[in-house]
Amino acid sequence: MKERRKAKEGKRSGRKERGRGKKKEGGRKKEGEGRKEEKKGSEEKRKGGRKKRKGKRRKERKEKERKGEREGGKKKGKEGRKKRKEVEKKEGGREEKKKREGGKKKGKEGRKEEKKGSGEKRKGGREDKRKGEKERKGKERREGGREERKKTRKEGKKGRKQKKKAVLPPPPPEKMKYIIGIGGVTNGGKTTLTNRLTQALPNCCVVHQDDFFKPQDQIQVGDDGFKQWDVLASLDMEAMVNTVRAWRENPVKFARSHGVNVSHDAKMPDSEDIDILVVEGFLLYNYRPLVDLFDKQYYLAVPYDECKRRRSTRKYTIPDPPGLFDGHVWPMYLKHRKEMEANKVNVVYLDGLKSRDDLYLQVLEDIQNTLLNCS
Repeated sequence: MKERRKAKEGKRSGRKERGRGKKKEGGRKKEGEGRKEEKKGSEEKRKGGRKKRKGKRRKERKEKERKGEREGGKKKGKEGRKKRKEVEKKEGGREEKKKREGGKKKGKEGRKEEKKGSGEKRKGGREDKRKGEKERKGKERREGGREERKKTRKEGKKGRKQKKKAVLPPPPPEKMKYIIGIGGVTNGGKTTLTNRLTQALPNCCVVHQDDFFKPQDQIQVGDDGFKQWDVLASLDMEAMVNTVRAWRENPVKFARSHGVNVSHDAKMPDSEDIDILVVEGFLLYNYRPLVDLFDKQYYLAVPYDECKRRRSTRKYTIPDPPGLFDGHVWPMYLKHRKEMEANKVNVVYLDGLKSRDDLYLQVLEDIQNTLLNCS
């Protein structure tokens, strides 16, 4: 039993020793590992320190290099300045030499010029004397001319005053312009009389009122049922007045534009100094702007029966519709004649029943007498 116990105890003690050995070995391993780690940490620290030292050294080197560059640049700048100063001194010396040489040349040239100038001055003095003499003579001549001009001006003024005092001849008389109106009832003989007068009178032109009718589509129909041809509204009276005024401004130009040949009347004295215009129409004396332009006004009158007979035998481009004479033409004639008489238009009445020759001679003689009295 004891042996067994001893064996057991021996086993136990062996186990304990083994365990202790294992513990010691584990501790040793741990210590070895710790030492290894310490070594690694120390090596890493050493490496880090080395890197830092290398970085510091690099920085120091760079700073030294920068300082050296600065110092080198300063030295180079000082050396460059010195070189520049030396070059400037050398160039300044050269320029001074050139100036000196140029001054010498200028001195020589100046002396030459002075010599030339002295000679020229002598010549110039002689020329100045000559010019002075010429100027004096010129002034004397000018003064003499001025005096002569003053005298002539005074004489001219005196002559003008005398001319003004003298009686000037009257200006030549203007060419006389005479406008004649031939108006009256329709078919009263106005156109026939006008054509004969224009052939007999000197420098005579004619204006027909029938040439100033408005277009047919502008003629309105009145209350009587007929187109209103025998009223002022059917005529362009402004254009007619402007035509008469155009003749009055320039009769010669008007005659040429209308193809009228200028003729002279031997029976009338100074017929070259007279221009005549004959205006013919059935409504001449009911438009005040036209009435104011006439110098002489004639009015042809015919009774109702004779007027209607002549109207029926006359052929128009637009024939009269039935009843036009009694319904429109004759009533309008009576109306416009009353208006003319109410306005007291100064007209010479002519009997349209007389023969054409008698009417022509009556009017021609009256016009000739009027023009002779005017001249």
